[in-house]
Amino acid sequence: MRRFEIAVTWGLKEAAYSGSPLMPSLEETFPSQLSELRQAVAHVHSLHGSEISFYWCFPFWVLATHLLSREILISGLFDFERLGRRPNLIILVDLPQKRAELEKILNCHPGVPVVLMVAETPLERQAQHHRINLEGFAAVVSYNHQLMSQCSNGFFGNLPFRFHRSAEVERLRRQSPLSRRHRCTYVGNAHSSGWRRNYQYELGWRGWPLLWQYLQGWRLPMSAAWCDEWYGGYRARASAVVAAQRVFGDGLWLSGRGWASGGSGWLSRWFPDRRLCLSSQGLGLHPGSKIDLLCDSTFTLVCENYLGEPGYISEKVFDAMVAGSIPIYIGAKRALSVQLRDLVIDLSDLPRHVLHSSHRLARLLREVACIPEHELQDRQQRCLVFMDRYYEEQFGLSPFLHAFDQVLESLIDADFADC
Repeated sequence: MRRFEIAVTWGLKEAAYSGSPLMPSLEETFPSQLSELRQAVAHVHSLHGSEISFYWCFPFWVLATHLLSREILISGLFDFERLGRRPNLIILVDLPQKRAELEKILNCHPGVPVVLMVAETPLERQAQHHRINLEGFAAVVSYNHQLMSQCSNGFFGNLPFRFHRSAEVERLRRQSPLSRRHRCTYVGNAHSSGWRRNYQYELGWRGWPLLWQYLQGWRLPMSAAWCDEWYGGYRARASAVVAAQRVFGDGLWLSGRGWASGGSGWLSRWFPDRRLCLSSQGLGLHPGSKIDLLCDSTFTLVCENYLGEPGYISEKVFDAMVAGSIPIYIGAKRALSVQLRDLVIDLSDLPRHVLHSSHRLARLLREVACIPEHELQDRQQRCLVFMDRYYEEQFGLSPFLHAFDQVLESLIDADFADC
């Protein structure tokens, strides 16, 4: 019996995510219980990484424990390269910045099949939502149903981002909605996400995501430019935060870059948004810091980066629900299932001109702020029940593991099938 070894690397994220200790080593031993594994991995990331690194890497620790009984080992690609070992399979999370970087991976590991896992939103990574850029991969895993239906080697699945929940969270998340210190919380950057902001600043006018990706060697149809501009959620995000500040005042807890300086995109350096002179606070990056904050907030404002892909739901809405904070959601129309729309306050179906108007959104949020306590408690309880009973089966680790079981079954050869 021979072992099958899988290497994991990231196309966009920090290099440290592609090796131990943030990822399991090839000789890693794992706790038997998921709760013990979560604590152990959170401790490692508190020492060597951050809450964000835990959020990205933890699902692969779970995948490693899931496959260990089948003699399948998972580690970061850098560990293989450092030891001079050849993996049997490479998992690439998101396309890299340049097509040349993908070619480098392929050239350094000739003959090793590569599986692409699409994790970022289409606004930020238009290139990996067009089939021509996905040719040559052994398999593609994505949350985009339409894209996967067009790929013969496509598998539906999502990376279940996971913030750490401390033992204290189990008590804090059940606090009454109106007994919490903050009335509303928003965690995120003004206008631009971290990826978009960084490259807009570095590349100037070339920082327009569509043009930038084309210059890096990726193929993109012109329709992507229209989608990029029309469905981008940044204007709705800024309007919603300004509206929340008007309604909740000092009860709004805001964290992220650009809120006090007119925005975080490159254009805001010359033409700042005068509405964005808001006080923003640091959240901290210790594993668990975000969930701890949300446990002390009645509402959480949830604004997706992209409002055009109904198959995409980020971790934001689930982080709020698990903390017992009632989400006020702005995403793609009909992105949420009927079950979720009965739990959260979903503004996604509002017309575009309403979502882009802080005055109109403020009127709606005033109505939200007046929801009676018994209704808030009912919504909170249903959020907690969903996260405790149904989340894992529908959106969590279970479908993630199932997707990779399907990928491996489609790729392993007859010799490995005997393992």
